[in-house]
Amino acid sequence: MCFFRACSALYFFRACLSLCFFPCLVSINRFETDIDSELQIIREHCNGLGAKCAVSDIYGLGGEGGAELAGHVMNSLETDPTPTPTFTYELSDSPEEKMRKIVQKVYGGADVVLESKAKSQLKTMIKNGFGDLPICMAKTQYSLSDDPKLIGRPTGFTVNVRELRLSAGAGFIVAVTGNIMTMPGLPRKPAAEAMGVGPNGEAQGVF
Repeated sequence: MCFFRACSALYFFRACLSLCFFPCLVSINRFETDIDSELQIIREHCNGLGAKCAVSDIYGLGGEGGAELAGHVMNSLETDPTPTPTFTYELSDSPEEKMRKIVQKVYGGADVVLESKAKSQLKTMIKNGFGDLPICMAKTQYSLSDDPKLIGRPTGFTVNVRELRLSAGAGFIVAVTGNIMTMPGLPRKPAAEAMGVGPNGEAQGVF
């Protein structure tokens, strides 16, 4: 059942790429436990979507295991080297509208809801002139929604934004959704600065 749910999600990702007018190439990463009949089902599913695909087994076979995938990539570059993309939203859209378009067009959801903390943060960002920045969604990788248990290709869901973080230097706003945890930043003096290798090859400064 999970296998076919994944195929339904693949259909949606293919549709998203079509909206952007980018060529679609599916890389099937082969694991030791995979069986040929399963891989063939994915190939047939991709063919039905009009998407090229290749089994990639670089881990097991080295460079030879990625030859088919590389061939498809090179062919795409030769046939359409400079595709013209379309974008999910306009920079002139409000930050909330940008998030809504991402949820509806990319994730297939119904709407986005900003919690009170996020609304207050957004008001401050707009007041300080950061309202035109692009949006980066921090979201679980296990689902198109913000609920990691909602797998496959769910529809009609709402994405909840609990807080907004301004990355002024990088030039975007991070929308933190659901219960996702982001990577912590480095302290002023990272522990790596005290690490080294002693004269006898032993590790130093590692705790």
